Amino acid sequence: MCEKFFFIFFIRLFSRLRLAARMIRQIVAFHGKMGSGKDTAATYLINRLQTIQFPNLSTCKEVSIHQVSFAEALRRSLCYLLSRSPNYRIDYENTLSETDKAQIIPAFALKDVDMNKEFLHLFNNSWNAVLKIQRQELDGDLEKKIAQSVKIFTSLIQTNQCTIGKALQILGTEIGRNIWDENLWVKLALHQICNYFATPSRSEYLFTIITDLRFPNEYHALTHFDPTIVTRPTLIVFIDATQRLSLKDKKNQGRDVKHASETMLPLDPTNSHLKIIDNNSTLENFFSNLDQHFQTSIFDFILKRKQVHNTSFVILLILVFLFLLCWC
Repeated sequence: MCEKFFFIFFIRLFSRLRLAARMIRQIVAFHGKMGSGKDTAATYLINRLQTIQFPNLSTCKEVSIHQVSFAEALRRSLCYLLSRSPNYRIDYENTLSETDKAQIIPAFALKDVDMNKEFLHLFNNSWNAVLKIQRQELDGDLEKKIAQSVKIFTSLIQTNQCTIGKALQILGTEIGRNIWDENLWVKLALHQICNYFATPSRSEYLFTIITDLRFPNEYHALTHFDPTIVTRPTLIVFIDATQRLSLKDKKNQGRDVKHASETMLPLDPTNSHLKIIDNNSTLENFFSNLDQHFQTSIFDFILKRKQVHNTSFVILLILVFLFLLCWC
């Protein structure tokens, strides 16, 4: 009877330990107006996760971080289109900073380039990897989509006043979302996230950090992720810098502050996924606000989980000892 009791106890405890030892996978996404501090907040969180010390936890080994951008595939698509001509070239790194985004794209960037051929190449070798549209399903619609894309893109560049930031907005929304698929950039980003979480890892905590949440469909995809892939609810962090920003401050950044990518995502303060962080004061106050939020939403969870895990193993050792004592 005693042996049976301990055996059942061990089975239940082992099940709890397996649950506790399950790899934690979580997404943290930042949303806010251009210049509100999304990248700054993401960098701060990454540095804290890499350096924070917990009792009996080696962060560098047990915490893994992967930064993803909904606009990464968009930026690479723009770089491809603007690098087909021998007269002009743009690298991925030249699309990241605010200074780079304000640079004018010369009209000769598309000189002697067959844009129909290049958009077809993008569809076949990049976009359709996630869209998975069979050519026969398009039934002539492919040529129409390409023609529409070429018309919008070339007319934009040929103004000789288009900035890199503006080109990203138009290629991303008016072409990618409106012509090809509303979820094109979402699918490409989620494909990357799923690959990261599916890759075998020794880390116990896997975080994906996203710095450019802008549209409702992106929000929906992140907050309705398959729970077998993302094991903790997604954190949506809205950076509120409305008092610090103005149209005048941002008019020379090369992007349209009234574009859909800056105004589309509605905010519901009562949503459990959403946390609003104030960034209308100093950088020190901003970091303090971030610390307070992440302390309760991430850091305390890791610490408590580790403590429970360690306590459970101690109890298991004691029970094993008692079981062996009883057995003998």
